[in-house]
Amino acid sequence: MDHVSVCILAAAQSSEMHLVTANVGETVTLHCFYKGNMARYFMWYKQTMGYNPQILSTFYKYNKNATFYHEFKGNTRFSVQSGEGINHLKISDMQLSDSATYYCGNSYANQVEFGEGAILIVKGTTSEFTKKGNSI
Repeated sequence: MDHVSVCILAAAQSSEMHLVTANVGETVTLHCFYKGNMARYFMWYKQTMGYNPQILSTFYKYNKNATFYHEFKGNTRFSVQSGEGINHLKISDMQLSDSATYYCGNSYANQVEFGEGAILIVKGTTSEFTKKGNSI
């Protein structure tokens, strides 16, 4: 199985987005690193083109277990590796619907800071359009 990785720095000064391409079925890890002791909450957001950002996951610095929201809750394709200085998002078995911009962020005292973000483009076809009996 192929694996693609990209590095994002939370609260980075650069405004440059990372472009990541992957094929349907592959695994992608979006790496997010942070420094300092001030931030207590860490999160990932997914923004599909034309829609508002949607919270994907959060974790509390002293808990380390990520909480997932919306359609990501209970979806084993999504996981977070969290720890001191890291908040990595892993998406396995990529689907076309995973194409979006992903942002990692952190918060402290009602202030939220985001990294540059990563534009994830998933290429390929899904089998639902080519099942026997379907028109093409």
